[in-house]
Amino acid sequence: MSGVAEVGPGIGSEIAHRLGSQGARVAVNDVDADAVARCVEELRGQGLDAFAVTGSVADPQQSSDIVKRTAEHFGRLDILVNNAARGGKAIAVERMPLEEWQATVDLNLTGPFLMSKAAVPIMRGQRYGRIINISSIAGPRVSFSNGADYSATKAGLEGLTRHLSTEIGRYGITVNAICCGGIMKPARKAKRTAAEVQEGAARNPVLLIGEPVYIGWMAAWLASREAAFITGQSIAVDGGSTILPGYFNAYIAGAPKKDFG
Repeated sequence: MSGVAEVGPGIGSEIAHRLGSQGARVAVNDVDADAVARCVEELRGQGLDAFAVTGSVADPQQSSDIVKRTAEHFGRLDILVNNAARGGKAIAVERMPLEEWQATVDLNLTGPFLMSKAAVPIMRGQRYGRIINISSIAGPRVSFSNGADYSATKAGLEGLTRHLSTEIGRYGITVNAICCGGIMKPARKAKRTAAEVQEGAARNPVLLIGEPVYIGWMAAWLASREAAFITGQSIAVDGGSTILPGYFNAYIAGAPKKDFG
């Protein structure tokens, strides 16, 4: 099996490692050539088959080229992981510049649309494919820490997931979304004290710190043949935090207030 995964520090690189460890040949994508090179070097250092392909998924021509180059390099394309995203700046809607809104829409929503648009014909020809969209619990809920642009694009990504699954399921292609919640990326974790990290863990029923590896494991499973009967779903990987009655209030209490109100 072969696939393309958009990487970055944390979730993206973890997904690439999980897919590779399950035997997939992985094309690693990012606009940052250095980040791509580092991830590919790490994967190859573990004896995994990895290929670097830089470019912006939000650009129509570049996204098409990313998919085309991956399929040509490996001879097929079985898995697409749409992970590239930007967080909003928690700016109130009435003060949000259109450029800020558009930049988030371009990367978080148009990017997955363009990548899927390019990948579907290849997967349809194979009668097999797995498209995995990395979303957020902000999609069905709200994100005070990232703003309306982020919440809206993640909700839109889940809508795209559901609709696309109905169009291409007959060709052996599944489309699912992973809704991340409470995942502490390495850079964010490094800025927290041990007490602050544990406080975050205390907000979910399993009392665990959300690590990128949990998203990697879920993505690897959704990419497998064993997940053939699951499509159009948005699966929360959040330690169960969103089912706690007090979670939302705690979330709001810790959100930045300077731009809201």
